[in-house]
Amino acid sequence: MSRMLLLWIRNVVAIVFVLSATACGLLPEVKDDTAGWSAERLYQEAHEMLATGNYTRAVKLFDTLEGRFPYGRYAQQAILEGAYANYRANETAPAIAACDRFIRTYPNHPNVDYAYYLKGIVNFREDQGLFGYVVEQDLSERDPKMTKESFGAFKELVARFPESKYAADSIERMRYLTNALLHHAPQLAAVARAGIVHRLDKDTSGLLAIAKTPVAQTDLVRQLQARTVRREYLALVHGVLVRGGSIDAPVGRHPVKRTSMAVVASGRAAVTHYEVRERFAACTLLACRLETGRTHQIRVHLASLKHPLVGDAAYGRRHGVAFHRQALHAWRLGLVHPVTRKPLQWESPLPDDFAALLASLRRAQ
Repeated sequence: MSRMLLLWIRNVVAIVFVLSATACGLLPEVKDDTAGWSAERLYQEAHEMLATGNYTRAVKLFDTLEGRFPYGRYAQQAILEGAYANYRANETAPAIAACDRFIRTYPNHPNVDYAYYLKGIVNFREDQGLFGYVVEQDLSERDPKMTKESFGAFKELVARFPESKYAADSIERMRYLTNALLHHAPQLAAVARAGIVHRLDKDTSGLLAIAKTPVAQTDLVRQLQARTVRREYLALVHGVLVRGGSIDAPVGRHPVKRTSMAVVASGRAAVTHYEVRERFAACTLLACRLETGRTHQIRVHLASLKHPLVGDAAYGRRHGVAFHRQALHAWRLGLVHPVTRKPLQWESPLPDDFAALLASLRRAQ
């Protein structure tokens, strides 16, 4: 490259730098009106904005408080009240995320029951409120995921904090959510447990069997007991598995953590088969098939192999690949029709959040 060309490039760069600096000087300086505020002042101002209905400003101030002063009682309260401010501002996702963060970070906080309650309320509003049946849309058009998560949050609150001041209202809302199903299929009122044949863990997505008559429910339960119902899941676990296999280990209540399950000698027989679907740098996608259906069976069995589910707050890891729930999806369900005796099978595509997680892992390969 010639000397003249080098000089020309140097001069051009210098001119560009001067112009950039000049342009920056022309822009108005953005001042932070909260600079120098104490945690107490930020909280009081945010609380006042919340009380006056300025939810957008309240959210911003609570976020600022949590960012500048991440420890202490004001930061803890900022998460809860920030969640409520987001809820009132119709920002559902950040409201739920804040509730989950509070529950995860402060599981023994005296106000953690409110975090569960608020999470249920945020999801519940999708159902038009407690008396939404008056002006409600067709129940078949409602988001079943939101309904399920709302019910799960209320159920967790009532189970863990039966004396909570929010328990009574949570029970009423759970009844409403159950009635939503009965509104869609009134004949379920004559069926035990509203026709539910088997359950999915909270935050597990996918297929669920519901019987519409007592005869169908009895038959499907017998199929479950005979282990002829085919239930298959996709599970993303920490670590890299070389091959598939089977886990035959009894599952029962954890001897210390009474809200959790574990592989224990006194537990009930449990069998899970799994095969490798896809490997990533630090985790593996498995296809799991249940022979039995114990509470948290797949989660407990895979954790016993030292390969817990990604995102599993109860049995997983706090480091590695992150996800906002356990990465478990009930993707295939097969059974015999209780009346026609014809074999039936359904498949459910991965939900958007799970699919996006896998896509990001593939891009990182």
